[in-house]
Amino acid sequence: MRGEKKLLAGLICGVLMLPSRPMSMEARPQTEEHCTERSGLSWYVWMIMFVPLVYFLSVGPALKLRDADVPPNSVYSAIYTPLWSSVRAYPPLSRSVNWYVYTLWRWRPRCIY
Repeated sequence: MRGEKKLLAGLICGVLMLPSRPMSMEARPQTEEHCTERSGLSWYVWMIMFVPLVYFLSVGPALKLRDADVPPNSVYSAIYTPLWSSVRAYPPLSRSVNWYVYTLWRWRPRCIY
């Protein structure tokens, strides 16, 4: 159990770029290479979390724009087909997307006759 806590603390410190324990001024890394390596890892972790969030949140504005015929329907379908496939396959995601689109964005499908 103790080893798991140390591993988790090390991962959190690595992602947030925090030292795992206080360091004296002499013990702190002075090389730019070390800082760049940790910054690069942190950047990738943030992008892995940020990009899917932006993709999910962009569906509301995209539906509003689609009603205004801004993006062609084929472009919209190509971008959001993976999301709609996931929504059909996973009911909790379906509830979240429905709340986000219909309640928060107040989007209603338009009727085309």
